[in-house]
Amino acid sequence: DVAWVEYDRTKFNMRQVLTLIKMGVAYQYYIMFCWALGLLFGKLGEFIGMRLLEPMVAGMNVPKSSFENRSPDSPLNVHMGATYFYFHWQVLMEMMSAREGFDDRHKVKDRTPLYSEDHKLDVLFIYSADKGFRLHPRKFEKLKERDGSDVKALGEKGMSNKIG
Repeated sequence: DVAWVEYDRTKFNMRQVLTLIKMGVAYQYYIMFCWALGLLFGKLGEFIGMRLLEPMVAGMNVPKSSFENRSPDSPLNVHMGATYFYFHWQVLMEMMSAREGFDDRHKVKDRTPLYSEDHKLDVLFIYSADKGFRLHPRKFEKLKERDGSDVKALGEKGMSNKIG
């Protein structure tokens, strides 16, 4: 038998949240490591990086064909990890004050959340419906009700049967 357990927001466990954050960061550094192998050691590094990358993707229950169905000319490869490197590099530079924060660089004055009714910017919010979890609050999905904004779920599966 399988029991359906509703998430109880009153029993917030900070240890579980910190564990999830650590796992997310570890995942990103693992993917960056695979990318670095391909970058530094050419074809041999790409081969080794792919042997390390495929079990990680398989362990997340994301079907490999999910990406390939949308882009058959671009199958999964180690070079997709480059975005994590550049993201972490930018965050590190901002943390060390070697670079201004994004909002300061782009002179952002209005810090109203994008999903707010009061936000003046039109937003197209795109997310992957094939993952077994969401990386955004449900508030973002209300953007489709706002004039000039829309929400698109990419993938084969919907998110309606997931907890959260």
